Amino acid sequence: MVRDLPGITETEYLEALRNSLDAQGWDARHADAEASRLLTEVERWPVGAIVERFVDGLSVRALSDASIGRVPGRR
Repeated sequence: MVRDLPGITETEYLEALRNSLDAQGWDARHADAEASRLLTEVERWPVGAIVERFVDGLSVRALSDASIGRVPGRR
């Protein structure tokens, strides 16, 4: 999950989560509540944070260049 994806609405995110759970054989009935929980959890991280989930825990896997002020091609 990425903290912010321009052009993706909350409704589209919810639908993607439902489809993902369904495709993996998981019960998608609680997707709305799970999506709300995940969206609330990632609000504390900077835009562009790439967040991973392991069981019930979330952590930042990486930060996009935009979120940490890097300029492409500059070291």
